[in-house]
Amino acid sequence: AIQISREYFEKYQSKSTSTPILSNLREKDKTRKQNRAKKILLSQHQNLTTKTFQKGEYLFQKGEVGKTIYLLQHGTVDVVIPNKGVVFTIDQIGDVCGEHSLVTHRKRNTSAICTSAGGCVMRSMHQVDFESFLRNSHPNVRESLRELMLRRELRKAIVFRTETNFQSKDLKQAFDAVDQQGVGRIGLSQLKILLQKLDPDMSVDEMKDLMDSLDLEGWKQKKGAAGKGGGGEGFVTFDAFCRVFGSSGSNAASM
Repeated sequence: AIQISREYFEKYQSKSTSTPILSNLREKDKTRKQNRAKKILLSQHQNLTTKTFQKGEYLFQKGEVGKTIYLLQHGTVDVVIPNKGVVFTIDQIGDVCGEHSLVTHRKRNTSAICTSAGGCVMRSMHQVDFESFLRNSHPNVRESLRELMLRRELRKAIVFRTETNFQSKDLKQAFDAVDQQGVGRIGLSQLKILLQKLDPDMSVDEMKDLMDSLDLEGWKQKKGAAGKGGGGEGFVTFDAFCRVFGSSGSNAASM
């Protein structure tokens, strides 16, 4: 296989125009960094405690003050918005849930429930240890975990609006929940409307960072270079949305 250095890849990213290949490379790079961050987090054995949950038992519930992040060791956990739907399911070793409250210092906006017949085994880390881990980690680790959290907020907002489970294999309904004007792309103003219904306290900076994370095709960069309106803000096409949230994408289950 041909190996490409990170320096060359980042230079290629900064100079290339939007192509499907480049979009795939950008998302694969994000996935690689997120998986690396989760592995490093799971390796912090001295700060991790093992907890077991029976089927139907909650790890945490919406409205609680979050003090713990969880990493899956065994089983399956559904993260849900009560009376709305399932946002995502974690079923792979090292998959994370509960990071939202620890990153944002806001109350839980979802519940997490063990759905495995044989129960769930989780590794948990307290907020104090998690914040120390972030402070002492490489910037890529901090950025990847924050990006992981922000992308999940969009999933949550879509489930909140549609009142149905987020379906990674059929994303048209999810995309249309954001693109309500039917223009075929999602801009920052559309994200704001959707996200603020889920969380009125979500900051504009968080929304802009989420948009940057989703703009795999580099529209922000191109608009900024061209000096066009919108302050160089990007947008998300349905193709990019599918690359991020599709069943084969990084956010399918491991977010």
